[in-house]
Amino acid sequence: MCGRFTITKTHNFESIPRDKREVSFNVAPSNEIIILDPEPSLKTWSYSPLWAKKPFHLINCRSETMHQKPSFKGAMRCLIPTTGWYEWQDNGTQKQPYYHHINHDLFYFAGLANSRGCLIVTKEANKDIKQIHHRQPVLLTQNEGDHWLNNEDQLDSELDDLVEYYPVSTKVNSPKNNSPELIQPL
Repeated sequence: MCGRFTITKTHNFESIPRDKREVSFNVAPSNEIIILDPEPSLKTWSYSPLWAKKPFHLINCRSETMHQKPSFKGAMRCLIPTTGWYEWQDNGTQKQPYYHHINHDLFYFAGLANSRGCLIVTKEANKDIKQIHHRQPVLLTQNEGDHWLNNEDQLDSELDDLVEYYPVSTKVNSPKNNSPELIQPL
């Protein structure tokens, strides 16, 4: 599902005010985040269709159904810069968070946005990630992201096989916690 992520490299987004592009080790839904559409801007990570009278607060959508669901008609495509994300593995008694990253480098999630906010597009997890969770974000390089922004369904990435992950502290469960300690392996 992807309900939390990190952004630890923000220097590429100088058009965003410095206080709005701070490093975060625990980006949570309803936070204001950087998106590219294609220029950097800020959006709330919480999406509602424009026709909705009450907020939907969607944070993810399935790539398999994004073209059919009325909620996403008219949404623009965007890129969400990230350096990693968290997924929780349910082992029956508790949920263990795992941090997923690609050499702690900057990459992008495929996203959808409108004037009310944005969300992350997900797909079925690859065979390695599936051990933790059955869904994963659609990951994109800058070049693949350019294709995504040009309305090409770029759902498979060269990045998919480069993802590394490891268990981390449950301190990430609280959005109040935001420090490098959150991405330290257990």
